[in-house]
Amino acid sequence: MPSSKDPYLKMREGSVALRKQQYEFLHILPPLSIRSQWPEAALVALMAYASYGIRKKALQIAEISSTKLRKWIRKLPGYQRAWDDAREIAADGLEIEAYRRAVEGNPQPVYYRGEKIGTRKEYSDLLLLFLMKGARPEKYRDRAEIQHKGDLLGLKELARMAKKLRNGSEKAVITLPGVTVEGEYTEVKSND
Repeated sequence: MPSSKDPYLKMREGSVALRKQQYEFLHILPPLSIRSQWPEAALVALMAYASYGIRKKALQIAEISSTKLRKWIRKLPGYQRAWDDAREIAADGLEIEAYRRAVEGNPQPVYYRGEKIGTRKEYSDLLLLFLMKGARPEKYRDRAEIQHKGDLLGLKELARMAKKLRNGSEKAVITLPGVTVEGEYTEVKSND
């Protein structure tokens, strides 16, 4: 456990709501002997990044420039790893919130003639879909298959499809006899 001289603990004293996050955050930090070389704003930036997962917001809270942050990541011992770990803490928090909204539901007020009469739970199918894609990408990924049958006169069309594969965002597979081309595409229309 860090000593009472640790600037991070001074900054966070009395915060009940973020005690769990403080515990997680302390585990990503290198020993006090190393982080005592860090400016206090470096700890503030890490804590903000772990809380929000938004680099720009962390810079605003720590009142530093992105140039200063890049310098710290390059030069401060252990800072790169701590920054990467802070990103993971933030991502874990986002996944927990997405799960809560998708599976447990988000309470919404119900009004009748202008008066609140209760609450109902609202669920997010879209968040559930993203959680499923993250958990089993091989099963739920976006994918389209394009098969070319016939002679080689369709190579111009195949080249056009391959170009789309390089520029898009969804997975696709083009299969020719003995040849498979995989990549990404935005849209493929069939001539059938």
